[in-house]
Amino acid sequence: MPNRFEVTRKSIVWSYAGTIFSMASNFLLLPIIFHFLNSQEIGYWYLILSINGLIALFDFGFDPAFARNIAYIWSGAKTLKSRGVDKEHDHTVINYHLLASTIHAARAIYMILAIVAVVLVGIFGTIYMNAFVFSKLPDAEYKWTWLVFCFSLFLNLYFGYFSALLRGSGKIDSVNKAQVFSRSLQILLTFGGFLIYPSILSPVVMYGIIFRTICSHFYWQDEEVRSHRDVLKSPMNWHEIKEIFLFIWPNTWRDGLVSMSNYVTSQGMSLMAGAFLPLSATGVYSVGVQFASAIGTASSAINGAYNPILQSNFVKQDFASIRDKTSKAVAAYVWLFLIASVGTLLVIFPLLKLIKPASVPTLEVFLPLILYYFLYQQHSVHASYIANANIIPYTKAFLISAGANLVGLWLGLELTNGNIYFLLFFPILVQAAYNNWRWPSYYYKMIDSTLLSSIKQGTIAWGKTFANFFKSGSNV
Repeated sequence: MPNRFEVTRKSIVWSYAGTIFSMASNFLLLPIIFHFLNSQEIGYWYLILSINGLIALFDFGFDPAFARNIAYIWSGAKTLKSRGVDKEHDHTVINYHLLASTIHAARAIYMILAIVAVVLVGIFGTIYMNAFVFSKLPDAEYKWTWLVFCFSLFLNLYFGYFSALLRGSGKIDSVNKAQVFSRSLQILLTFGGFLIYPSILSPVVMYGIIFRTICSHFYWQDEEVRSHRDVLKSPMNWHEIKEIFLFIWPNTWRDGLVSMSNYVTSQGMSLMAGAFLPLSATGVYSVGVQFASAIGTASSAINGAYNPILQSNFVKQDFASIRDKTSKAVAAYVWLFLIASVGTLLVIFPLLKLIKPASVPTLEVFLPLILYYFLYQQHSVHASYIANANIIPYTKAFLISAGANLVGLWLGLELTNGNIYFLLFFPILVQAAYNNWRWPSYYYKMIDSTLLSSIKQGTIAWGKTFANFFKSGSNV
């Protein structure tokens, strides 16, 4: 039986395509939104997007937790553990009853999450809208838009577990296909909706639901899933669902707090810039952050393809394969980040200067941001590698760093009268003090390797395999 977790050319290409298209699609929607909506409606649309962005926090770590444990089951684990993995396994035999119970648990938990999110957003969001928005946009259409958004929010969260099931099943290319297809359909249907009925309802109706629907379709089209559909669709056993929840919760809440710390770290820097810098300097800083963070996200997209096989190999205790896959993922991240950074400085920024030179970051501003996001993304990637073994030791460190960064920025910018160089270099020092070095070294101690040797071996491996990279289905 072929290894469903093997990383192929196709899965890597789709990982990059999904990440890049997801980032680009919002920019592609802008001309359509700007053409059909007035300035107040555009403000309302971005407010809805901001609220939708907060919804990721409602997941609170369940998505990566379910993806990991589904991968363990497909790799032959007979039981789930609160910490670590089941080493008594036969990777040729899948416990479909345990898989069914885990899917049922995911469905039940995501139903609860969706209800909680809709109740909270429905109450507090409606109070906010009535106080600050509906007084300026009094037509019933805008209130209907808010109701439709709340309903789509419920569906988006409830069916969110399907992307975790796909990733846990090793179907990374399917997740990213769903990302590309759904974003493309969102743009086309939004445009078509505007042509039929030019209203803010058009982008809201299409937002988020399509991706979950396509993920559901891809999951049930899996050959092994279809052949065991009767078992996987068996009635829910609430006692087993409770047991699954108790197994995954200890690491889930840790994942959730890590997500919150990452949100505080990223949003805190932007908020401090807006509070202490002049608007012109805030604009330049924000452009630099947008490009540096995009480079980090795009360069690390390959990890989405490698994480499932790393999770599987931790169950099988195949450390030779873990070292091999890690080295390729890390080397790809380092070289792609370097190439993208140089390309941005030599190509993109000069082009932007032709349009609006005052808004383009200088080298003095952009290089510290590039350094920060390179190191930050690197330790975050290695933290995710550690989590592949169902161990999450970094929660406290991430929370302390997020808090120290936020408080330190506020105090420092207050004392330096909004010095932009303090804003640029203080976060680097906070992360370099511990997280930047601690979690890569922790991981390489687990797998008996080092960061430098991993980058070197991965670079050599990519050099040897690049000639065969474009052969259909070749493993990488």
